[in-house]
Formats: sequence, C-alpha cells, structure tokens
Amino acid sequence: MLDPLAEPDSDLLALNSIGSELSDSRADTRPDPGPAEDSPQPTPGPHAPEWGTHPDPAERRRATGTGAYPPIPGYDVQQLVGHGGMGVVYRAVHRATGRTVALKLVNPSGVHDPQTRSRFDREVRTLAALKHPNIVPVYDAGDWHGFPYCAMEFVPGGTLSEHLDRVRADVRGAVRLMVKVARAVAAMHAAGVLHRDLKPLNILLGPNDEPMVADFGLVRWSGDESVLTITEQLIGTRVYMAPEQTLGHRADHTPACDIWALGVTLYEVLTSSRPFADDDSSNLYARIRTEEAPRIDTRFPAVPAELAAVVQKCLQKRPEDRYVTAAAVADDLDRWLRGEPSPTAPVPAAVITPQPARRSRRVRTLLVVTVTALLATGVGAAVVRRETPHTEPDKKTLAERVAAGEKVKLTDEKGLPLFPPVPVPGHEWGEKTLDGYHAYFSRFVGLVSLADEPWGQPIRVEADVGIPYSADGRSKGGIYVGRRAHTVPNLVCESLVDCCLTPRFEAGTKKPRLSYSNGLYWWTGDHYGTRTAHHEQSVPWSADGNTDGLRFAHLIVEVRGNEVRTTGDGVGLRPVAEQWALLSLNTQASKHPHLRHTFAPPAFGTGIGMFCHNTECVVANVTVSKLDP
Repeated sequence: MLDPLAEPDSDLLALNSIGSELSDSRADTRPDPGPAEDSPQPTPGPHAPEWGTHPDPAERRRATGTGAYPPIPGYDVQQLVGHGGMGVVYRAVHRATGRTVALKLVNPSGVHDPQTRSRFDREVRTLAALKHPNIVPVYDAGDWHGFPYCAMEFVPGGTLSEHLDRVRADVRGAVRLMVKVARAVAAMHAAGVLHRDLKPLNILLGPNDEPMVADFGLVRWSGDESVLTITEQLIGTRVYMAPEQTLGHRADHTPACDIWALGVTLYEVLTSSRPFADDDSSNLYARIRTEEAPRIDTRFPAVPAELAAVVQKCLQKRPEDRYVTAAAVADDLDRWLRGEPSPTAPVPAAVITPQPARRSRRVRTLLVVTVTALLATGVGAAVVRRETPHTEPDKKTLAERVAAGEKVKLTDEKGLPLFPPVPVPGHEWGEKTLDGYHAYFSRFVGLVSLADEPWGQPIRVEADVGIPYSADGRSKGGIYVGRRAHTVPNLVCESLVDCCLTPRFEAGTKKPRLSYSNGLYWWTGDHYGTRTAHHEQSVPWSADGNTDGLRFAHLIVEVRGNEVRTTGDGVGLRPVAEQWALLSLNTQASKHPHLRHTFAPPAFGTGIGMFCHNTECVVANVTVSKLDP
C-alpha cells in the first residue's frame, strides 16, 4: 500500500537489479565457518547475521559455500541481487536441473504481516497461471521455516529502467520491445489479471533485449473482493497511475489503468522522461487528473508523430477514450513498424512524418505516379492547402463563459477539480479518498485555489461541502471567495472571505451540531494568518445524533461589489460588508509588528477556492454563475 502523499516507487525493488552484480558485503561468497553446533539456535531470517542459526545443523552443513545465504532445500544460493519492502531476491542454482533461478523470499519485516504474505502468495499464483513468453515464469514455490519463497526465471539483463538511454537510441528496436510488452499485458488481461504497477522498473531485459514483465505483487484478479482490493489507499507508483487510479477506488481499477501505464512507459522509453514529473507529491495527482498530458512530439520533435498519437491515445483522461485493449496498442505499434497508418490513433495529415519502414519498389512507383498526377492537375496544391494547419480561435475564459450565462463547474460530484488547482504558498494541503470522495486535508489552514479571473460582474458560487464529525470545535471546511492581494510596501498581504462548516459538541444538550459560519481570513507572505469570525448559525448534526460518515451541506456565496452574502442549506448568515472587512483588516494590521498600512477599498478580490482548517473536507460540485443585479 502506498501513502497518498509520499509513496516511494512501490514494490519489489529486489527485481530492480536481478542479474546485476552487487559489490557490497552482502554479495560475499566466501565459505561461512558457522557457529559451534552446541550454540543457541534462534529462529532464522533472511537478514539474520548468520544463516548458520538454522535449527537443523545438518542442513546448515549442506549449505556450505553459500556464505550467509538461506539454505533453501534443493538450491545452491549464490548471491543476493536485490531487496525491497516486500522481499529479497537471490541468484541460485537448482541442484536437480542445474538451472539458474531468481529465488525470492518474503522480507523479514513482513513475514508476520498477513497482507505481505497474501501479496506474495498472490504473485506466485498469478505467475503460475500466466503463460506468455514475455512474462517471467515461476518454476517452484514453498515455505522455508516460515519464509515463503518462489523460484523464477533468472533474467540477467537488469531492468528496462537501467537501459533507457541505450534502448531509446534505436527507435525501431524500442518500439519492437514495447510491442512485446503490450502483448504480455494483453495476455494478462485476457486471463483476468490487472497488473496495476506497470513501469520500466518492472520490465526485465533478457538476451537480445527480450522484455519480461515482472513484479506481480499488486495484481488484482477480475472479481476479486479480498481485503487487498477493497482498501481505498492508493495502489501503484504515482507517476505511472491513471487519473482514476489515483482515487483509490477498487471499482476504478480496470484494464484501462494498465493501458495508461503502457502509455507512460512508452513515453519514457522514447524520451527518457515522463509526461508528469514527480516534483510535488501533494500536487502530482491533481495534475494527472486535470492537465492534458503534453504531446510527446511537441516536447521531443524527433519522436515520429504516429508514435506520439499512440502515446496520446493511451494517455486520455477518460478510460473509455483510451485503447480498448493492450493488444490494440501493440497492433498500432506494429503498424508503425510496417509503415501503415493507424485507424484507431490517426495523425493529422499536416504532421505525418516519413515512415522508417522500407516500401516495396511497386509501392514507391505508385506513390511517385500518384503525386505527379496530382501536381499536374493542380489537385496537389489543393491537398497541400487542406493539410495546412489552421489556428483555432482562443477558448473562452471562465469569466467569458460566466458572462455568457453558463454555469461553470470547477469540481465534479466526487470533489475532483476540473481545472488544475493552484497551491497557495504557506497553506499546503494533502489529498486522500474519504468515503469514496476526493478530499483535501490540512492540520493548519490549507487553501486550494480553483479560479482567479476578473469576473467583471456579481457572481454566485455554490458547493456541496462534506466534513467528518469532530468535537473539538476548531475544524472548518468550505469555500472561499473574494481573495485579493493588497498593495502593501515591502510585504505580500492577502485576504479572502470564507463560508465554512464546523462540527460542534453542544455541552448543554450533549448533542452534535453543525455550524455554518463566515469570516475574513488574512495573511502576510507565506505564513499562516488570522481568521476573524463574522457570523455563525448551528443546526443539529443529524436527526438521530449519528455522527458516522461525512455530513454534507449546500453552501451558496453571492459576491457583489461591496458585500458577500452566504447561506448554508438555506440558513442565511449576516452579509460580510466591505466596511466590516476593511475594519477587520486594519485592526489586524495595527497588531502586526512590521505592517504600517491602512487598507482601503476594494476589500474583495476575484479568487475562488477551497478552505480547510484542521480537518478533512470534500468540496464537490463547485459552480460559478452570473448573479442577476
């Protein structure tokens, strides 16, 4: 499982270096002198100082020559080649057949963890069920004194991630490699298996760069309802996750997630970079969900446009807009190798690049005759004119759409931003899944900017806000409007008006309640600021007092030139007048040690976003519309 904020590249790092030589002391193959036979015999473990602590001295002696490696019955263990969070991998030789294998054991830190053991068992069973030349096969499995193990094919070439630069130098070779990977993924899907963590690190290279898909610790079988699949924690490696996969919903894990990962992997194989850089853990998921993947041939003009079209189709935001199957990805890559156009990922005629495949003499002759005839009749000129790209008119801004009478949506029904959210310095937030919704959370004040445009008219902002119960009375979650950066010498100063929900415990009746409130929040620089409460009204949390799950309320904020009106579920709050807002700002400014400034109109700006203080909250169905005068 991965932490929603900062999960490492998941998974078995052990497979990262299968076949590579490790130069550290763990690779020492000197004979192990072993302890005296009458010494205490503690329980063994893969990282125990000596494997000689095995309870059976005879078996220990049979392992002579393997150093501090596990004496797995029937195997001569030769070298540790990798280790990670879920397992350790050794190079070993199967005595009966002489075959070199990759011997994998559960990591000691997880040997008593039911989920780790279940994942290990799932990986073994998956590999045993899948038969494909480009999927790592498993030969044997067992249990050695409480440590599950399995023997897989030893792939000596390391991982694709180690050889990206070399592979990228031969574009046709790289595409042939990815065709085989896509065929392997198609075989998995046909067997009802989702990989959910496809990436170059989990693709091993054999002789002649033959790819082998590996690391099946995060797979999910079709119809599997086990505890490993129903959790709402994120599963996968974040930079390769599809938009729907970042939500952590089991129902969203479909073959389309692996299609997206194929697209990211192909992008990386062709360019040694990824469409979304892993530079900000709190913002990466939002970018994956809301930003279009940058077209690969725009960033890297050397990439043929036809391959860029395949990548782009894999990276469509909506699962139904991607390739239907991994086999279709492989088919289109094969078409490019043959110099044929793709019917599923067409390229605009104006950007078609020359095909590298050799055409037959007959085809070349037909092309010359056809082009000559077209030019002779003048049709060729018309074709060229039609292929000339035209500049589309600029899209309307949000303000223009609102002015035209449109009700513009900023978040969807699950709370996902429909436009890239912008972090506010000093007001960081995290993201998670809460009761099936996309939620933000912050221990202090978290601000998420959704829009900031010169609206030029009164506007109405609506939202469905959900918040969990807390009895401390300090939690607040909701929306803000009127964010404005004030002109203050040598200091950045901003303010906004919030409309929030606050869970409360009423001491007199000992019943939970929900408060609707509004107020003014202001801050300087990148530091947390001060909130001045303006008005608050409370209602019972629920009819029966049940505080389980999220409590939703519909908030409406109307922004006019000199006041902001707010309501929660129809309960009206006292309007925030500009005069009161300026008074609050100047009162707070008088207490600031470095601020000698008098705030003047206008008090309200144009920024709209989410406000979260000391809680988790869902802000769904945020809309902006024109407010009649």
